[in-house]
Amino acid sequence: MHHLGSYTQGAAGALLALLISATASAELYQWTDENGRVHFGDRAPDQQQAQSLTLESQPQRERFRLQIKSTGFTLSDAAMNRVEQGLAQIHHTYRTTFNLDVRGVAEVNLYLLADKQRFDAWLEERRPGTPSRPYAGVFLPGENEVGVWAYGPEEEIVNTILHESSHVIMFQMAPRAPVWIQEGMAQYFSTIAPTSDGKLRITPLPHARDLIRSWREEKRLISLRDYLGISESQWRKLAHQQNAIPYTLAWALVYFMMSEPVGQQTLRRILHDLEKSGQWPTLETLDMRYPGGLPQLEYAFFRWAQGDMPAQILAR
Repeated sequence: MHHLGSYTQGAAGALLALLISATASAELYQWTDENGRVHFGDRAPDQQQAQSLTLESQPQRERFRLQIKSTGFTLSDAAMNRVEQGLAQIHHTYRTTFNLDVRGVAEVNLYLLADKQRFDAWLEERRPGTPSRPYAGVFLPGENEVGVWAYGPEEEIVNTILHESSHVIMFQMAPRAPVWIQEGMAQYFSTIAPTSDGKLRITPLPHARDLIRSWREEKRLISLRDYLGISESQWRKLAHQQNAIPYTLAWALVYFMMSEPVGQQTLRRILHDLEKSGQWPTLETLDMRYPGGLPQLEYAFFRWAQGDMPAQILAR
């Protein structure tokens, strides 16, 4: 018999609270011995009268909050439902798939701004001196804020909200994540949407998928060894020069890794390593973290890139 402990009557409540928090579903027994001491166990003792206790714990509430701070325009009920479900799923994935957490409550403060002029004024108020650029939306990690303006079709606006909000959530849970993971995950989650049967599906980004296919067919697809060997400063420099490689490969690599358990495990290990070291992951780190090393990662990625890149259904 697995014996859970012997306590006086005064300590029984504390033990029960501990058991309830630690046990998903269990059959427990309580009995009192001849000396008046209360015992608990997962099997009733022989020749001893015991009371059966069935404990059903409540699933832990996920500590996430979405607040709409400004409504210069409104989203339809269907679009707002997609935002709410999508952000809850993003937070859930970071917590469960990657085992990330945050002290207190993770949050997104969303500002919906009617036009580009109001968007620029909102951004100037928070980041004085920021030049006006053709942004559809931005995220401000220090304030956990996302600002988006009504620049186009509602579906695209929701994509932008999900993209920028993914950044805000990840910065709260893994602030040292390398930019290729940050951008890859933000692009990955930007297409999340509910299906008719109540599930959530992620589809490939059309422009990124088409670029990968074009580079593959023209034999111009950069090797992962070369891509992952780029320093963070080089990555950002290429991105600022409007080079398509940084963002496109970030999306493709994350989409591929999220399509298989071993890839998800590798991303989780990288993020945990970063929280300890604070250093951009090296090729050696990645070689150690992916089963079979970089050669196997490269092989599996290129095989995936030659396929259909199917949609993914997320576990909720």
